[in-house]
Amino acid sequence: MISIFVLLLNIGFSTGKETDRIDWKKKPTFGSTSLELDLTKSKLLLKTKAEWRSDLVVNFKDSRAGDAGGIQIEFSNPPKYGFIDCTSSSFADKILPVPLPKPDKSGYRVLVIEQNRIGGQGLKISSNGTTLLDFNPQKDVCSYRRWDSYWTKKKIKFDFWSDRAVSYYSIIPYKNCEKLNRTLAGVTTKPELPVRHGVSVTMKCPKRTVNRGGETGVCMDGVVVASSGSPVCVSETTGQVTTPAQSVTKSPAKPIDWTKKPYRGMKIDFSTTKLLLKTKAKTGDSLRLNFEDSRGLDAGEFGLDFSSSPKYDFSKCTELSVSRASSPLKKDLPKPDEGGYRVFEVMKYGKSGKGLKISCNGVELITFEPSDDVCKGWSFWKSTWEKEKVRVNFTFDDVIQYVATVPYYKEKKDRYITSA
Repeated sequence: MISIFVLLLNIGFSTGKETDRIDWKKKPTFGSTSLELDLTKSKLLLKTKAEWRSDLVVNFKDSRAGDAGGIQIEFSNPPKYGFIDCTSSSFADKILPVPLPKPDKSGYRVLVIEQNRIGGQGLKISSNGTTLLDFNPQKDVCSYRRWDSYWTKKKIKFDFWSDRAVSYYSIIPYKNCEKLNRTLAGVTTKPELPVRHGVSVTMKCPKRTVNRGGETGVCMDGVVVASSGSPVCVSETTGQVTTPAQSVTKSPAKPIDWTKKPYRGMKIDFSTTKLLLKTKAKTGDSLRLNFEDSRGLDAGEFGLDFSSSPKYDFSKCTELSVSRASSPLKKDLPKPDEGGYRVFEVMKYGKSGKGLKISCNGVELITFEPSDDVCKGWSFWKSTWEKEKVRVNFTFDDVIQYVATVPYYKEKKDRYITSA
């Protein structure tokens, strides 16, 4: 997955303020002009009045002017992105997981590109205060075969070759970490604050107390980031906590990595992942899913007709085929979101795991577990529905626009200590 989100804990902050007056520079006339930038020390700000179908492109270089990855954002509907020489060779083909913030009163958006992990080669991209992408280059993210020959290099220069969106840029050093929050009165650090961006610190509780929480962290752009949570100082004599419990703010849900519906279908493993489908289907449209086993044989088909009274069917079970669905949907279809989309979720269901549960915009619509009682009149249902589904095709579908797969399990989350 491209984007990684975390829990936030308020304990450390910087007293330094962002300069109200940023030293904006015009983008060079020639996009190939190389500019100095060390992402381990500074972040890159981009100012744009990007219009429909214009592309924002930043290419990174190493000390020998060799390619070291890059980012491309296409201002389309919906907006798309790509990490050059990772998710693709040179174009934006993935849906941006969160909406782009609206421009300010003067029509500009400000995008910030910065390092997302100390010592790593990943990037965090935000706009007008909203995190758009939190990216770590790795094998399961980068489909481009030679990604590691680019993204493992240190980025110390950049250019705007092929960019059609940026008007101005600015390079701003990361802030120092000045002091801890007042809730951690008495807690000291080694080395003592203030410290520079990227410096690791050890946090120590006051005398006659014992630390039952985290004790290590690192300074990230004015913010102390904990390795294992904030310090919890407990009195040796009374056993009471002397540092108040820290407030925890959950981050937004992990963004979904949408891709265009593949023309030739896709692999799917319902034992570990669920299938998400994004559509602007209207009355008269039909959604179709054809499943196959490892030998390419029929493993069932699902159909949903968007009529005034929506209907569905499962081939060789509730009906012989789903060319025209006839089983009335027992629940109303949720309304589309603000962008006109519905998101359908398809996942395994039943004791055997051979059934399917289908939801839309968070509302459970159908729970299907093939059996003699459910598949009445179709004695041969087992030869189809008891097969393992390893692939889904969209041959007869005319409404699905984007697809994604999401693991069932929840990943472990790190803990961040944020500014007050």
